[in-house]
Amino acid sequence: MGVLPPFGSNSDAEGKILALAPQLLRLETDQVGATVKTLLDAGIPAHFVQSDPKLLTFPCTHIEGGLEFLGTMMMMPRDAVVKACGSTPGLFNGAVEGWMQEQAVKRALGEAGDATDGANRRIAGDVAQGLRSLKLRPPGMDNLGR
Repeated sequence: MGVLPPFGSNSDAEGKILALAPQLLRLETDQVGATVKTLLDAGIPAHFVQSDPKLLTFPCTHIEGGLEFLGTMMMMPRDAVVKACGSTPGLFNGAVEGWMQEQAVKRALGEAGDATDGANRRIAGDVAQGLRSLKLRPPGMDNLGR
């Protein structure tokens, strides 16, 4: 793809990339390839990917999420976001990490809402069962059916 030097080439470029993103050694080649394709398809220049190889460690879905996140935060169209990333080192990396944090908060809030809903249902069920066991009826309904 022209973004990375051939693996095992022992070139200076390979050494620099691995020094900045050593986790690339343990990632599946297909995952890194998909991320490279996503970055290039999104308009991120190859030289930008080479200068910030940590981007290659993210799954491709995170790349799209980072672009969306940054576009929202900057209130800019996608092409302007890509240009801004090219001129500001670390901006896109921060955007991907910001998107990941946003997703974690969404999941946590969803789980908290589900737990609260479940607790409310249990409480309502316990109260209803307690009232039935006491054979209590709401006010005004005392004489019905007796």
